[in-house]
Amino acid sequence: MSIPSNDTSAIKINHFIRQFENFYSGENWASDTMMDKLNIIDDKLAFQQPYPGTHSIAELVWHVIYWRSVLINAFEKNYKYKTETVDELNFVPISDLQVKSWTTLKNELAQSQHTILKKLGDLKESDLSAEYQPGKTMEYMIQGVIHHDYYHLGQIGIVKKIINSQTS
Repeated sequence: MSIPSNDTSAIKINHFIRQFENFYSGENWASDTMMDKLNIIDDKLAFQQPYPGTHSIAELVWHVIYWRSVLINAFEKNYKYKTETVDELNFVPISDLQVKSWTTLKNELAQSQHTILKKLGDLKESDLSAEYQPGKTMEYMIQGVIHHDYYHLGQIGIVKKIINSQTS
């Protein structure tokens, strides 16, 4: 997916689209893509915490989905979504995620990917400089979510290695 244009904003938007695509299932220079990692994780591994009080892979995936939903809501000009939901939804109890199921979490992540790419493709030049809070632009938020996704991709890899080392 890309936006045909030579203007700077369109080039930035295309760059963001490629970054989201590469993170999720494309040519990720950093390591495996998110889907490379998640597709080899079963239900048992997804919900296992490496140590008491630390996050499971499922909790980290939920957290990624939540922050992507903050971005999606900001695309829709619902700038209050984060402040209205962060305490309740940023991290939810693992038991709630188990009820939801590992397959559902992966599907919700896939849906967030689809929605973000669609919303990015629909952006206008002026949208990147729109402020979602004073001094913070949509461009800043988009970059932040990309960085956040990669950060937690690394955490997921570490959690997986720790759990696998405990069971071998």
